[in-house]
Amino acid sequence: MSQFSTQPPYAQFGSEYDQAGPARTSGLAISSLVIAIASIVPLFCVFLGSGALAMMLGGAALMFISRERGRLGGRGIAFAGIITGLFVTVVQIVAIAVIIKSVGFFQKQLVGPVDQAIRAIDRGDYTSARKLFTPEADAKITDQMLTDFAARCRSEFGAYQGPPGSLWDLAMGWARAGDAMDQLGPNAGNTFPFPVRFANTDAVVVVLYDSARFDQSRGPSFAFPTINLGVLSPDNRGVWITEDRPPPGMGQFRFTPPKAPASPTPPVVPERSALPTPAEPSAAPAKAEPKAGNPGGG
Repeated sequence: MSQFSTQPPYAQFGSEYDQAGPARTSGLAISSLVIAIASIVPLFCVFLGSGALAMMLGGAALMFISRERGRLGGRGIAFAGIITGLFVTVVQIVAIAVIIKSVGFFQKQLVGPVDQAIRAIDRGDYTSARKLFTPEADAKITDQMLTDFAARCRSEFGAYQGPPGSLWDLAMGWARAGDAMDQLGPNAGNTFPFPVRFANTDAVVVVLYDSARFDQSRGPSFAFPTINLGVLSPDNRGVWITEDRPPPGMGQFRFTPPKAPASPTPPVVPERSALPTPAEPSAAPAKAEPKAGNPGGG
């Protein structure tokens, strides 16, 4: 009988290697969960696709964990990263849909009528441009004012190109709008500004509107009851149609529901006991009858 062992060589070392130490945690699983959690914070949600990236990393981590057969851990962390990444992805999709719809409303309902009026002024179609203004402002604005406004805008800023066309350009335009609005200082009441682009510079169109006539009675389709239009550039240049300027105060742009007409107050009827009692007519004094003369005299 042989005294040599029948076990394969290095078998003892292999078994000791397989059982030595706990399994290490997958770095992909940790990265998946970290990216997913960071994407929940609003600051990081602006990076589109971060939720999908967390899901991909979590899926890859599960695949490697299964192949390592116990030498790699972190399955629960990977599942948490996938679930959180799915939640973030749904939130991002909804946020994108809301932003796109809001930008469409902004461009069509708020900026659209003003943009069309400026283009009409630029080409000399004053009849179309006057539809933007209130009847009082339209009666005050002359054709010469509109002609001078268009000429000064071309001289100061170049040809009018319109509002930003993309979401990124709109965001960058708003970022540069602050320097132009500094010209108004504290006088920014009843104004609605939005960025535009001219051939030579970026600028801000400032709509001065009548807050007393601004309400929700027009529903989803409405236009600002515009009093005046101004164009301001970041280098402190400004062009206005009339001399009207915004009143002091921060911008008062808001949707105010129309007030219901006040019901007439019924007249107050005094109680019967409080009514004055009519005075009884006083009897007229009796007239003295003339005495009959004494025919006998004396």
